[in-house]
Amino acid sequence: MKHPHIMGALATVLLAAALVACATTVAPQQKDAAKAEIGRLSSLAQDKNITEGDLATLDGMLAGDKVAQDELGELAIMVRYKEYEHAGHTLSFIADYLDTGEELVCPPHALAHYYVFARHGEEDAAADALAEAKEGLPGWIPKAKEYDKEYPTGQDIDAIAQEVRGRIDAIEAGNTTASDDDIARLATTESICVPE
Repeated sequence: MKHPHIMGALATVLLAAALVACATTVAPQQKDAAKAEIGRLSSLAQDKNITEGDLATLDGMLAGDKVAQDELGELAIMVRYKEYEHAGHTLSFIADYLDTGEELVCPPHALAHYYVFARHGEEDAAADALAEAKEGLPGWIPKAKEYDKEYPTGQDIDAIAQEVRGRIDAIEAGNTTASDDDIARLATTESICVPE
């Protein structure tokens, strides 16, 4: 090999590019196993038969990945309080993250989780979800509009953003509750999730 230092530099650049493209620290061979485990857990959540103990295997598979661990912490709370539909959403977020290496930003969904956490007295998780909604909103609006142009959702992004702002203001003024219908709508219908 004439120029081994060039090949070494090229390998370093390619490795750095691969790490940027896939921000998750879960090893590639673990991803498939983790996604299979997510499938199993999703079935348990759908059957309303999932417990916190069921999360141990996935926890081990995701060890060391802060984003995945944060989502797993939310999942444990949802499971603890038998919030099965929200547990299923969180499992989907983890699976998407493992597939893409990208975090999704979704202020309406974060607000839905805020209300669920607040309802159960999980103040730290509620505060984190509120901060996620508040901090994510400015960047989410143009990305959600771009997404909506490419994949029409039938949603009015500006109206959703206005509702999210209004709900954040109401929460900060002390109104920390929402109806189950409002929570479901925020978590599903208005939940346009885009890469961060």
